[in-house]
Amino acid sequence: MKNQRIQFGEDLLLSLELFTNAENVLLSNKALYNYVYVPTSLTKINNPEKIMKNMEFAISVYSQLHNYIKKWGIDTETNRKRVDVRILKEVANVYAKL
Repeated sequence: MKNQRIQFGEDLLLSLELFTNAENVLLSNKALYNYVYVPTSLTKINNPEKIMKNMEFAISVYSQLHNYIKKWGIDTETNRKRVDVRILKEVANVYAKL
């Protein structure tokens, strides 16, 4: 996965890095980001090969959460379990498309 272009979850990776380096974070209920529905996007395609590739990306990307909870000093058993549950949910979402 390391040398491949990330095609799934790239927004999560960007957000994690931004939060890691931010001096301040402002929470708002205002919608500042809109997704555009693209029927041919990787998350919408029902091709089993692409779905399996998405599953690999999901595992790779969401596994990075383990590194970030260590960086942020919140690496507890509870948080590791939360990350694992999040990874399993993402994989299940991708698998459900098979």
